[in-house]
Amino acid sequence: MPAALQIIALLRYASAPVPSDTMTPNFLYSIGLPATNITESIPMSQNSSRPDVVDAEIIEVADSEAIRSMKTYSMIVYGMYVLGLFLGGLPTVIGLVMAYVKRSNFGDTIYSEHMSLLIRTFWYSLLFSILGAMTAWLYIGIPVLFAVAVWYIYRLVRGFARLTDGKGAW
Repeated sequence: MPAALQIIALLRYASAPVPSDTMTPNFLYSIGLPATNITESIPMSQNSSRPDVVDAEIIEVADSEAIRSMKTYSMIVYGMYVLGLFLGGLPTVIGLVMAYVKRSNFGDTIYSEHMSLLIRTFWYSLLFSILGAMTAWLYIGIPVLFAVAVWYIYRLVRGFARLTDGKGAW
């Protein structure tokens, strides 16, 4: 069996309930592992005293090098957004392009969520910054610009913290 496959056997006992679903595909997705499900029956050895396995899920686990690469790329994009705070926005635009380029390649992983978070953060902050700048002469725009700056920094810090913890953007 290839090393990239992991078999999770779900034992069904006649008198005991099925164990908790801690190793379901949703759990694997939540920790950043894309999974492809294939359910098949696998009988146990007739000499074994253990109960038969009724079904098993074969889950294709992404290469750990690929996961590490996605995480590193996501950290670089977060870094570009932070650099944009100090260097006038050009690194943020570069980070935006990087996020758009890789978001679809990340598939159904937490890293795709992080790219979506960064893309939305850029567009919403741009929209509200323009509105704040347009209304600054009414003195309404100054608190709006301040709120946008605080929100932008909050999204970056929260997203990066969740990324380093191996959690999704939400």
